[in-house]
Amino acid sequence: MTAIAKASDKAFGWRRLPLEDCCTFHNGLWTGKKPPFETATVIRNTNFTADGLIDLSDVAVLQVEANQLSKRRLQKGDIIIEKSGGGPKQPVGRVVLFDIDEGVYSFSNFTSAIRVKDQNQLDPRYLHRVLYWWYVDGRTEPLQRRSTGIRNLDFSAYQRLEVPIPPLEEQKRIVAVLDQAFDALDRAHARAEANLADAEGFFASFIEAELEKSGGAVLTLQQMLDAGMILSHLDGNHGENYPRKEEFVDEGVPYVSANCIKDGRIDLTLAKFLSEDRAAVFRKGVAQDGDVIFAHNATVGPVATLRTENSKVILSTSVTYYRPFLERVLPEFLMYEMRSSAFKKQYEAVMKQATRNQVPITAQRRLTHTIPDLPVQRRVIAAAIELEGKSRSLNDLYSGQISDINEMRASLLKKAFAGELT
Repeated sequence: MTAIAKASDKAFGWRRLPLEDCCTFHNGLWTGKKPPFETATVIRNTNFTADGLIDLSDVAVLQVEANQLSKRRLQKGDIIIEKSGGGPKQPVGRVVLFDIDEGVYSFSNFTSAIRVKDQNQLDPRYLHRVLYWWYVDGRTEPLQRRSTGIRNLDFSAYQRLEVPIPPLEEQKRIVAVLDQAFDALDRAHARAEANLADAEGFFASFIEAELEKSGGAVLTLQQMLDAGMILSHLDGNHGENYPRKEEFVDEGVPYVSANCIKDGRIDLTLAKFLSEDRAAVFRKGVAQDGDVIFAHNATVGPVATLRTENSKVILSTSVTYYRPFLERVLPEFLMYEMRSSAFKKQYEAVMKQATRNQVPITAQRRLTHTIPDLPVQRRVIAAAIELEGKSRSLNDLYSGQISDINEMRASLLKKAFAGELT
């Protein structure tokens, strides 16, 4: 008799068991360096949708070490959980159900696979709904650490959370009812997401169109560094010198992560702080007023201009600064240029070649930028500011719709796992 069966005090009643008693857990894939190699489709956190589904439209197909793959090949019914990553407004703990019959699939090292021990006692589809409910209900929020600017899930604590388990037939009924209800919500959510993406995509395409007619030179970042157009380009990789949790103070020198990037600016009210003495130890990743800050790790893409009266700002491992020479490149222009469709396509191509969301500093220096003369840069900035205000109003509207849909979804899940779903 399995642990699930033994845990039941009532022959046909609900019971609760720690997740670790119901499942086995498997760490994500590293590509490895030792042959032989095999081709695998690797599910990454970029393939997780807000609805708890897998999106295969932009999946990575990689050559991976056969020995690594043999231990990390996904099975139908596995649940993939995001353990590291997240974003400024996105906790880790998202889950998707692997429900694919054919093909060689694995999962990235930022994720883990959760596999039900006995599907005659616990339906993986039901468990996926429970874990999805934990996420939307905020239960993973207290189980997170952000010591290096990346959100990390306390997976041991997560495994100790208790799963509400009704009889198998009731599990299947709950899944069927939720699937029917979520079908309509998913369609509404998809429409709102598409509208939001259209608004954001229109802005990025507008910038790209402005750049195409700007007559600007197309240069790699390395070429810009060599020409003195960019004076310095460094990230917040502090090696063994990362500040410890107890070293942060209530006020002092700002310590900035990707979560501080808001609407093209750095919101220092969201920063942590270090004492002057502790901040003086850092020799790299020290930003200043006018630097352009790019999020390159876990949350990739957000970019902002740093405007501050502080003499310096310390960067976390998740961000990089670009320090333009003002007689050649205006910070606000570079910030908008890096929000263009063309630049986004470049860093997304870099991420497709890896099992994690990251654009390392060496890869950034190979990316190209379109840099016109200063008068044209000023014109692009003015046009972008005007359009950005209109785009923000649309973003607020569609984001509000998505929030309402998510609240309805959370309410249904809460009823389902309290035994109140009819």
